[in-house]
Amino acid sequence: MIFGGTGFVGGILTLKAFTNWEVIICDMKQADGFGEAGCVQYDITDADAVRTAIKTYKPTAAVNTAAISDIDFA
Repeated sequence: MIFGGTGFVGGILTLKAFTNWEVIICDMKQADGFGEAGCVQYDITDADAVRTAIKTYKPTAAVNTAAISDIDFA
């Protein structure tokens, strides 16, 4: 499970990881172009949503690559 898997770092990790593992991308936006990796929408700032994602998909591992890239927004 890759949180922030549609971003720059997460996207690269996703493309590398799904060649060897089943990958679920958790991100605030839906994205295409990640091959066989599934993408589900979750807001990582919502702790209950993160718990739900983990309980639902039961990942062996979870990686958080989510970040805000718009410095003016942050």
